[in-house]
Amino acid sequence: MSIVSPSELVGDTAIATFADLFSKQIKAAMDEERAEIAGLSQHLLNAHTFAGKEQIDQQTMLQEMGSAIAKLQFADRLSQRLLNVAKNL
Repeated sequence: MSIVSPSELVGDTAIATFADLFSKQIKAAMDEERAEIAGLSQHLLNAHTFAGKEQIDQQTMLQEMGSAIAKLQFADRLSQRLLNVAKNL
């Protein structure tokens, strides 16, 4: 995102500039979170696959579950970014 010049912070131009900036922030956050959700889904699928086997590799299962839990942090990051946008609005 580019730096905003003082001339862009006047009247309708300022509103349009900030609306565009906020829109880009929301889109970037949503794009990142879609990727995180896909990763979370894959880890949960892997864990489910391992759970269905007779011989469970406990270390692999724990790694998949740990990765899935770490991926859940996307919700916190998304809420922080959207709160920042809302605060600026």
